[in-house]
Amino acid sequence: MDANRATFKILVQIKKIISRKFIMADILNVRVNEFMAKVIAKNPGESEFHQAVKEVVESLMPFIDENPKYNHAKILERMVEPERVMMFRVPWVDDNGEIQVNRGFRIPNEQCDWPI
Repeated sequence: MDANRATFKILVQIKKIISRKFIMADILNVRVNEFMAKVIAKNPGESEFHQAVKEVVESLMPFIDENPKYNHAKILERMVEPERVMMFRVPWVDDNGEIQVNRGFRIPNEQCDWPI
């Protein structure tokens, strides 16, 4: 009987641990989704950027949760905003001999990329 009771207590503890992990995972998913909603609203139509940001945020969010100083410093928000954006014109000639002018952008993500 004591062995059954001990086994039951262990199973209850395991269930609590698993439940806590699922709850923490759900909370993490909610926080990631909230953050991603802001990123998508600021950068619509940039699906590759959204995917890259989500992968990084999913990796870093648990660390940031454990170290509130990084959350307070808004590290994730800083990471998804470029420090500088360079815009330049790109003139070219199409197949009909017409001159076209388009815009080009360069967005460095690190200070070490600057100057060009």
